[in-house]
Parts: sequence; structure tokens; C-alpha cells
Amino acid sequence: MKFINRKLKLKIISLIYLIFVMAILSCSKESTSPILESFPPRELTVLVGAGEKTAAINAFFPQRLVIRAGDTVSWKMNTSGDPHSIIFSDQPRVDDVIPVPTENSGDVLRTSAPIASMLNPKVLYPSSSENDKTQVWRGSGFINSGIMFPKVQLPPKFPLIETFSLKFDRPGLYPYVCGIHDFHQGIIKVESSTEKDLPEQAEINKIAMKEIEPLKEITDGLHFLQTSDKILDREFGSNDTNIYIVASGMGPPNAELTEFFPENLSISKGDTVVWVSSRWHSIVFNPDGSFPPMYTPQKDNSGEVQMIINPVVTQPIQAGKPFLGSGVYSSGLMGYGQRPGGVGYSLTFEVEGVFKYMCPIHPGMTGRIEVRSTK
Repeated sequence: MKFINRKLKLKIISLIYLIFVMAILSCSKESTSPILESFPPRELTVLVGAGEKTAAINAFFPQRLVIRAGDTVSWKMNTSGDPHSIIFSDQPRVDDVIPVPTENSGDVLRTSAPIASMLNPKVLYPSSSENDKTQVWRGSGFINSGIMFPKVQLPPKFPLIETFSLKFDRPGLYPYVCGIHDFHQGIIKVESSTEKDLPEQAEINKIAMKEIEPLKEITDGLHFLQTSDKILDREFGSNDTNIYIVASGMGPPNAELTEFFPENLSISKGDTVVWVSSRWHSIVFNPDGSFPPMYTPQKDNSGEVQMIINPVVTQPIQAGKPFLGSGVYSSGLMGYGQRPGGVGYSLTFEVEGVFKYMCPIHPGMTGRIEVRSTK
């Protein structure tokens, strides 16, 4: 009986020992998991805007990009519509327009007083020089591409910025914005350098084209409407006159056609034209000369060129007076928010003739009013 008990004890001890050894081996196996290798860094491209001439498709393509730590992203200007910029910042948003530094400074875009303003140098110029190496973004600070103007809109004495590059070496979610358009935003998501199955440039290009396509359909449709010269609205005015409505630009903020609807309008002497605008535009007539430029570059005390915004474009001129065929008439800056020109501008035509006008903010945005004799 004692022999049997001793034999049973030996079996139990052997079983416990076996379980112990297996546990150790199992732990050892778990601790020696394979080491993942990092992928080599890549250079990827995001398109800035889309559209040609007066088609302002304002977005980043693709709007969301997933990359690996160590990758570099280059933003490439892709439109002749609106200017853009790329800003990464953890600071409060910077205004793109500020007062010209004087004793009586104010903001010409938010007041009706004749005060000079300029593009904010912090947005206008890149945050680093061309000689600097590619900047690295880790989620804090302020990095800016500078304003990327389309060639047709490039102000004099300002360099053409067509690309902007930024390296990301730390995983995280990094939003960024356009310094010109507050609705124009993008996101860079950075995964580990060992992450598999992330899109390469060919797939990124396909995603970008897929995002551009529906916005282009909007501007193409608006262009068809605009070239028809169809009158949007005509109301009856006093003394057998008419009031015509002209839209200054049309479309959502990210797919606007910067044209006048209609571009060509025939009216009678004594009729009134009312321009309406939800976005930033200006209506300027100058029958006696050339149209005013949007910017008048000036050097400050340090020698840096500042882009002064032309008050002829932003401030109302001859407001409330009838059009007599001579001199400058300006609506001032129009659009949403508190703008000097409000959201509507009216002009009563008291002389016959053919008169051209334009929006100096958007080169190529022109219109024509033909005034016939009274019915």
C-alpha cells in the first residue's frame, strides 16, 4: 500500500514538473515574437485645388492621406482658379488680411471706412527659406507654405510657389488648412514605419481624381448655364423701367465658377442692374481707362515687399450714384460677413453704350452691359 502511494506521488510530481516546463517554454515562445522591419521612406504628392481659368475647385486631393512615419508629402499647385496655401499649426487661426501698420489702422474687409489693408506676411510668405532642408511636422508650432498664386494671378515682385514639402516622422493625426479659404481643410494620418498595406502614389492619384470628378461636374454644369447668357431674373421698376439681377459667381465654396451670370446683358436706358454675391467679389467699371489691379506691392522699412490691397477694389466708389459713362464705379468688396460692399450692388444706367466691367479679385471674371435707347 505504501509502495502504491509512493508510485502515485511520483506520477503527480512528474506531471507537475511537465506542466511547469511547458509553461516556461510557452512564455519563452511568446517573448520571442518576430521583429517587424520598417519600410523605406517615400515621397508622396497631394494636389492643391483643381479647375482651369474661372473654375475654382477649392480642396486638397485627396483630402485625407494615410502615410508612414518617415514619409515626405509634397503639395502641388493644380489650378489656375484661386490662390491657396498650406498651414500646419497648433495656434489660433491667422487672418489672411490685416491692416497696413499705421496709426489709424483698421481692417478694410470688415469696415466701410477707407482704410488700407494688406495680405498678412505670416500667410503670404513661407515660414522657411528655400535654402532650408525639408521641414518636419510633429504636431506643434507653425509651418506655412506661403501663398501659392496661379500664374495668371501672380502679383508683381512675388515669387511663384508651385510646390511645398513636409516630412512626418512621428505617428499621429495632423489636420491642416488653407490660409485663404477657411473651409478648405485636409488631414494627414501618420502610421508606424512598419505599417503594411498603405496606398502608394498610383492609388493616391486615383483617389484624388475620384474626389475631383463630382466637383468638376458642378463647374462644368455652371459653365454651360453661364455661356447661355440666360437672364436670371427681371423685375419691374418705376417709370416703365426694369431691374435685372446678375449673380457674381455661382456654386458651392469648393466648386465655384467665378463668372457673371449672365456675362452679357442688354438693357434699356434708365434700367437698373443688381449684382448679388455670396462669395468674395467686386464689380468695377472704368470706361476711361484700364481696370485696377488687386494688389499694389510696396516695400516696408525692412525692404520686404508687402502686398497692399487696392482700395479701388475693396471700397465702394460713387455708391448710390447713377452710371453716366465716365469715371470709376466700384461696388467694393462683396460677400458673406461684414464686407464694405455688402452682398448686393445696384447701378442705374443713364447713358447708352457698351460698357465692360470686371472683378479684379478674379482675373478673367468679366462682364458686359449694353445700354440701348429708352423703349
